[in-house]
Amino acid sequence: MTHHTPSPARRRPAIVAAVAGVLALTASIAWASPAAAAPSTPYLPKPTGPHRVGTTTLHLTDTSRSDLWVPAAKTRELMVSLWYPTAAHTGRRAPYVTPKESELLLKGSGIKELETIPPDGLSRTRTNAFTDAEPSGRRRSLPLVVLSPGFTWPRSSLTGLAEDLASRGYVVAGIDHTYENFATTLPGGRVATCAACTNASTSPPSSTCTCAAGRSPSWTSPPSATPRCDSAHRRPRADPGLAD
Repeated sequence: MTHHTPSPARRRPAIVAAVAGVLALTASIAWASPAAAAPSTPYLPKPTGPHRVGTTTLHLTDTSRSDLWVPAAKTRELMVSLWYPTAAHTGRRAPYVTPKESELLLKGSGIKELETIPPDGLSRTRTNAFTDAEPSGRRRSLPLVVLSPGFTWPRSSLTGLAEDLASRGYVVAGIDHTYENFATTLPGGRVATCAACTNASTSPPSSTCTCAAGRSPSWTSPPSATPRCDSAHRRPRADPGLAD
């Protein structure tokens, strides 16, 4: 799947649509104006399945290669969220994004209509999943769904979908493509920003982006579905699980 860099005029409708999806959770909630009182708490829709939902976060590293976008990063790092059914009735609600991720996401969108949302606004979002809750079901008995967000968007933008799938009995893995989205928080409080967005004229070719993204899901896919790139300038032979 080759990624092209569209013109700003063409990107805007796509960005608006993407942000609309990210912020759909606030559709019925009016953010207060700067002169008004504090805004209401935004929230994700309640999952429609019969199960409650748990979630946990994984930090995956591959020391055998450096990052294609940031060669100085000698280790390839990925942050992955898992959502799954749980029998837990109580627990700590998982954060939607951190305040810094919210700030960078809203700033990166470049959409004037979002300027009324406070920089940390998205971090106030109430999710439905309990952090580190005990999973339900027999070991290795649940089907797996891998969610891969579109270019520049974090895995958190798919939280509502992931929670709903988990409530219906699926294990869901949401992957952040480090340095290809507006913000990814790594262990130790490090925040990786969108190196792929910074300078399109000097970024690796689009096929390199294809290879980089294709190898991320391969860490959680069976060997038969692993995408392979013959070189940094050729398309992968397989591209399973990627969302456009």
